[in-house]
Amino acid sequence: MGTALAVALESVGFEIAGLSDPDQDSVQKLAGRLGKSSARARDYIPVGSPGSALWDDVLNVDVVFITVPDDLIASVSSRISAMAGDNSLAGKVFFHCSGALASDELSPLLSLGAATGSLQPDTDVR
Repeated sequence: MGTALAVALESVGFEIAGLSDPDQDSVQKLAGRLGKSSARARDYIPVGSPGSALWDDVLNVDVVFITVPDDLIASVSSRISAMAGDNSLAGKVFFHCSGALASDELSPLLSLGAATGSLQPDTDVR
């Protein structure tokens, strides 16, 4: 879902500021689809488990899509919230893309002032 969403959003003019994925091969494939060179991909798309590169991305964007498997949404939300500490996330919007879970999976982010929601496209995202 994350790859398809990134490609679709970029195709209509959105800038994809960064992604976090532990699979370097997936990152390189996505970088190619987005027209980024392999060398640039390492700077453009942080890889590895969510950490400081993810936090830098969160600080520099308005909208974040969390497109991990359903059973990881709450833990990613909690991890981002922990990175924020006492900092407000007001003005930022976080979506998860599960069709089965409610937006309350993102409650740690909501408690820091972020707007949250769940977004499940009603058509295929390709």
